[in-house]
Amino acid sequence: MSKSEQWHGGKGSYRRNENREAYSDNWDAIFNKPKAEEETPEVPEESPEDRFERHMKPIRDAQKNDR
Repeated sequence: MSKSEQWHGGKGSYRRNENREAYSDNWDAIFNKPKAEEETPEVPEESPEDRFERHMKPIRDAQKNDR
């Protein structure tokens, strides 16, 4: 851009054509719908020993492959 040209405001300096009715309907459809209750799957409780063994298994397997 040369110094003689007037700056046009940069990217986003004007509004796009818009359909306010569609925007409003979509906004309502997205944000005003009731929240669906999510079911959380039951996770069995794990003892500290089992958790440690689960954590160590890939490490032990990798050590076996290194030998």
